[in-house]
Amino acid sequence: MRLRRALVTLLVAASAASTLAMASTGTEAMAGPAGNVVARTLSNRADLVAGGDVLVEIVTAEGAAPSDYRVSLNGIDVTSSFATRADGRVLGVVQGLAIGDNLVAVSSTQHGAARLIVTNHPIGGPVFSGEQVQPWACTTERNGLGEPMDAQCNAAAVRQWRYRNLEGAFVDYDVDNPPSDVATTTTDHGVSVPYVFLVETGAMNRGIYRFAILADPTKPLAPWAPPGGWNGSVYYKFGPSCGTQYSQADPIEGVEDNRALSQGYLVATSSLSVLGTNCNTVTSAESLMMLQEHLVELVGPIQHTRGKGGSGGSIGQFVVASGYPGLLQGLNVDMAFEDFWTTLVEVADCHLLLNYFTTTSPHLWADARAQGLVTGHEAISSCLTWEVSFAGLLNPASGCGAGEPYDPVAAPDGCRATVQDMQVSVLGRRPPEVWTDAEQAAGHGFAEFPYDNTGRLYGLNALRSGDLMPEQFVDLNEKIGGLDVDGNVVADRSSANPAVVETLYRAGLVSSGETLGDVAIIDVRGFAGDAEIHTNFHSYAMRRRLENANGHHENQSIWQLFEVPNLPSIAGPQSFAMMGEWLRAIDADDTEALRADKVTTNRPATAEDSCILQDQRSNDLNQCVAFAYHANPLIAAGGPLSNDIVKCALTPLPVMWPADGSFGSVPFTPTVGPVLGQWDRLRAALPDGICDFSRPGIGQVPVQPWTTFVDGPGGRALGPAPTSVPIGS
Repeated sequence: MRLRRALVTLLVAASAASTLAMASTGTEAMAGPAGNVVARTLSNRADLVAGGDVLVEIVTAEGAAPSDYRVSLNGIDVTSSFATRADGRVLGVVQGLAIGDNLVAVSSTQHGAARLIVTNHPIGGPVFSGEQVQPWACTTERNGLGEPMDAQCNAAAVRQWRYRNLEGAFVDYDVDNPPSDVATTTTDHGVSVPYVFLVETGAMNRGIYRFAILADPTKPLAPWAPPGGWNGSVYYKFGPSCGTQYSQADPIEGVEDNRALSQGYLVATSSLSVLGTNCNTVTSAESLMMLQEHLVELVGPIQHTRGKGGSGGSIGQFVVASGYPGLLQGLNVDMAFEDFWTTLVEVADCHLLLNYFTTTSPHLWADARAQGLVTGHEAISSCLTWEVSFAGLLNPASGCGAGEPYDPVAAPDGCRATVQDMQVSVLGRRPPEVWTDAEQAAGHGFAEFPYDNTGRLYGLNALRSGDLMPEQFVDLNEKIGGLDVDGNVVADRSSANPAVVETLYRAGLVSSGETLGDVAIIDVRGFAGDAEIHTNFHSYAMRRRLENANGHHENQSIWQLFEVPNLPSIAGPQSFAMMGEWLRAIDADDTEALRADKVTTNRPATAEDSCILQDQRSNDLNQCVAFAYHANPLIAAGGPLSNDIVKCALTPLPVMWPADGSFGSVPFTPTVGPVLGQWDRLRAALPDGICDFSRPGIGQVPVQPWTTFVDGPGGRALGPAPTSVPIGS
C-alpha cells in the first residue's frame, strides 16, 4: 500500500497545477543533466495549458544574467518576456501559444540549449474531459460579459474594484476618486491592508468563473509580485444539488465572502462547479484546474486550495479530490455524499422500491416501518424525498434546458436530461446490438447507464432480523425489476456494462479513500432527523472508505450538530478556522514525508470528532445517541457500510434454504407439486446468483489519478508530465 501511495504521490506531483506552482521554489530550482539550461512551466503541466499563455521558469546551474539566455516560441524571439525577478529566479509569461503543440526553445551562452513542447488548448476547453456535449446555452450576457464571441461561449473578462466600508458593507471602489471610508483587515498571516479587492468575472471551459482577491488598485498584478494582502491560498466554492441544464449557467456561490476575504484568501468559483446545473465532476475538475492556471499566471503560485460546499457541493469536492488529486488540499463539506454514482444507486433503488410498494404489491406492505427497513432509511420518507427531488435525473425526457427535449417517438435525437447522457464523453455510448427503437431512429446509441441491481437481495438484513416475512422478501426480489435506458421500470433487473463500471472506479468517479487520504477533511452535519435525503450514514461511509484504503481515518473529522441555535454561526467560523490552521501546518512541513503522512501528522489536536448537542460539546460521537444513523437499500441488502459497490460479484444461491441464519430463522415454504415454494421462487428470480459482498465489486479497481478522456470514453492515464530536453550534445 505504501509503495502504491508513493507512486500516486509522484503522479500527483507531476500532474496538479497547484502542486506544480508550489513546487517551483527552493532546492528544486536546479539545472538539468550535465548543467544544461532547463525550461519548465509553472502555472500548469506543459501538456494541460489553456488560453494561449503560460508561466515559464528558465533555470541554469549557476543562474543566468539577462544577457546569458534567449527564449523563442515557435521560432519567434520572446526573450523580452523574461527577467530576473526579485527572488532571483528567471520568470516570464509566454503569450501567443497556438492551439496544439508549441515549441519553447531556450539557449544559454554558458549552459547549452533545451526545448520544451507546450500543448495549448482553447480557453473554451476541453483539456482532458473529452468531447463537449451539445446543445449548450450561453449565459455571458446575464453575467455581465456581453454577447458570446463564439459557440464555446467565450467572452472577455470583466474586472471591478470593490471595498468594505467602515459600516461593514461591500460597495464599488472608484479608482480615480478613492473613498475615505475604507476599512482595514488583518489576514491570517498577520498582514494589515486596506479592505479593497478585485472581482474578476470571465468565461472559461464553457462556464462562467468569478474570483475576488485583496489587492492594491495602484499596482499591476504579476505572478512574481503577488498582492500584499493575499495569503497565497484559494477558497473555492462548489455548488449544491445535481442537474443537467446543458448550459453555461451562473456561478451562484458568492465570492464576496467576508470570512475568507478578510483573512487573505482568494475566493473563487465556477458555474461548472455547481452540480445543480452541471452534474459532471470531470468538467468541474477541469474548470478548477484551468482557473488555477489563470490565477498563477495573474498573481503567482498557490500555496493550497481548499474547497467548500454542501450536499452536491460535497460530491464535487470528494470526486475532484479523488480523481484529480492535487487540485484540492482541504475539504470543508456539509451534508456529505461520497460521490454521485453511488448516490444515484440509492436514487434508482428508491424509484424501484416505491413503484413496487405502491403499484406492484401494496397488499404485502401496509406497514410503513417494513418499507423503511428495506430502504435502509429511518423511514420511507427518505425515498419519497429522493423521488420528488431527483427521479427526473433518470428520465431523459424531463428537459435539459437547451435545445429540443428528447422524446422517444417525436424527437429521438433530442436533448436527453440524464446525468449519464451529460457524461457521455466519459461513459461512452451503448453498442448497436442493444439499441432501442429510439436509438435506431436517432442513429446512435445513448449514453451507457451504469446502474446495476443484478443479484441484489433487497431487504436481506430485515429478513435476518425477523422484521420481514419470507413471502415479503421473496415477492420483493421476484418483482422489483430494473430500469431501462430511458428510466422506465421494466421486469428484468438492470445489468451495467462492466467496462463502464470500471471507468467509474478508475477515474475516481466513485470516490477513492486512497487518494482522499491526501486531503484534510472536516465534515459538518446539521442533524434534523434521518428522514430526508441527507442521511448521516454517508459521513461514515466515507470514513469506511478511508479506513479500507489507508487503515485509518485520521484525515477526517466529523462534526455532528443537534438542535444547535444559529447553526451556521457556530459551525461555519469554527470549521473554517480549523481547516485554515490544519492546512497552514501542512504547508509549513518541509519534511520528505508522503503527503498523506503530513496530513495526519499536522492535524490540530482540536480537529477531532465532535458532537454538539445544543451548547454542549463532546468528542465522543457515541455519546450523542440522537445521532443514530441508518443506511440505504444497498446496505440494507447486506452491502458494506463503505457503500462503494456499483455492480456486485455473484455467487450461486444455495439449492436448499440454509438454516445457518444467513437468511433468517423462519424457513421458506417448500415446493409442493406444481406450486413452487418460496425458496425455489427466489432461485428462479435470481438465476445468475446473488451478491457476494465479501468480494470486491465487478470493475472495482484502484483509482488511476488524472484520467484523460481526450482519446474517447473510458479514458487513459495522463502519464508523466513533459519536461524540457537538451538540444545537441
